[in-house]
Amino acid sequence: MIYSGTLARDLRHAFVPHFKDVLLTLCGLVDPKDPDGLEDIFTALGHLFKHLYKYLLPELPVLFDTYSRLISHPRQHVRHFAAESFAFLLRKLETPKLPEVLLALMAKATRPPAQHSLREGLSFLLFETVKGLKLRLHSRAQEVFNVILALLTPIDSSTTQAVAADDDDEDGDIVDEAKAEAAKAEREKHAQLREELNLPLCYGVVEATFRMILNHVRKGGSAEVLWQCVVKHANELVAPLGATSDEPKTPTSAGRKQKRKSAAAAAASVVEVTPRHAAALIGVASLFETCASFRSGAMLPRTLSSCRGLVCRC
Repeated sequence: MIYSGTLARDLRHAFVPHFKDVLLTLCGLVDPKDPDGLEDIFTALGHLFKHLYKYLLPELPVLFDTYSRLISHPRQHVRHFAAESFAFLLRKLETPKLPEVLLALMAKATRPPAQHSLREGLSFLLFETVKGLKLRLHSRAQEVFNVILALLTPIDSSTTQAVAADDDDEDGDIVDEAKAEAAKAEREKHAQLREELNLPLCYGVVEATFRMILNHVRKGGSAEVLWQCVVKHANELVAPLGATSDEPKTPTSAGRKQKRKSAAAAAASVVEVTPRHAAALIGVASLFETCASFRSGAMLPRTLSSCRGLVCRC
């Protein structure tokens, strides 16, 4: 166990075929009552991830399936150590790969028969991924949360049709039709996986992560990143439904009457709120309230009242 990291450093690619066996062995050695043993195990895992991450990143969702036995361990401190180790790999992911991997992780943690411990472990993992030094956030924190919240946005049928039309237009320009079909199948699989997400559980994971972050950072500064992500997400939710979602501005006496008319017209234009949109609106309202509890004296954006109003129409 002590020398596994050294072997990985020396053998590199030649060690990869044996990595899963080593990982399963290390997982089997975990004893929550042995602090020295835990330190050795997670130190070894940290070294393995450090030296092999270039070979592990392409199959990160598959690796998570195996590693989830530690992320969902019954003992909280083991889950925390496991999340801290695995977060190194998530931070190494390139931007184009983030949606695919984060979607796979959210689906794994919220799909039956996933336990609450796995969802809590995923919250720890997301927190460790975006946690920075000196009570700050990592430079990729906003990018990570924008991707996660975008994945939780219900897919609009018109958007799906537009993407399909674009695919048809592009097929004539693509020489390799096999690659075009593979890419199309991958997009359809991605969309289906998004539609199967349990949104209340997913928002619960995100909210738990937000609470950990807000306990970590100072008021203002880094915490503002979360607020911006939630406002952006709320705008994406309410815009297709015909609700206004701008940040509040100080109204003038001349404009109040016009604003009431505009608000009434916007409310009347909302035709339907699907169950998934309702779940997303409830989730984003909870995120707003979590962030607002941290922003001392801050005014909630009108988006929050729009969310509540739209949910009431279900």
